[in-house]
Amino acid sequence: MKCPGADDHLRIVTGDLGPALKQVARNENKPVQLPLFSRWESMIPDLTRSLQSVSSPNEALYTSTKGLIVHILRSLPPQKTKGLSLKAVIDQAISYKTDPNISRKGLSAAENLRKLEQEGFLSSGDNYARLAVEVGEVGFLCFSSSFSPRLLTSTSFLSRN
Repeated sequence: MKCPGADDHLRIVTGDLGPALKQVARNENKPVQLPLFSRWESMIPDLTRSLQSVSSPNEALYTSTKGLIVHILRSLPPQKTKGLSLKAVIDQAISYKTDPNISRKGLSAAENLRKLEQEGFLSSGDNYARLAVEVGEVGFLCFSSSFSPRLLTSTSFLSRN
């Protein structure tokens, strides 16, 4: 087996860490909490923080709906959602029999879209274009598009060995 290349993720991370420090004495040892994240994947922003920065009830409902739709897209099999409009994706979630949580989220998202349309915040006439664009930006499409090159790189590395 060959060693990974210089651009391998594990090699990059261990290089950033540097050499190991000397061991700490047991009486000086303290628990440490380190938040972990991947620099190679885009993350969904924390919904609570997003809602705190919102100025109107419609914006809060909009942000909540966007989070529900992103969760639905990540939960449903890709072949069920590929090329569908937001309304069709929500309908798929509502009729999804395997997981009742996804169905409930679909019902909530549909109700939220109805409320936002009544308030004039969104329009079904343009297939909720503003929301569709933001859902793509928030994570699902960004996640998919950043995932593909990494997958191709990993598979090509594995096929060489």
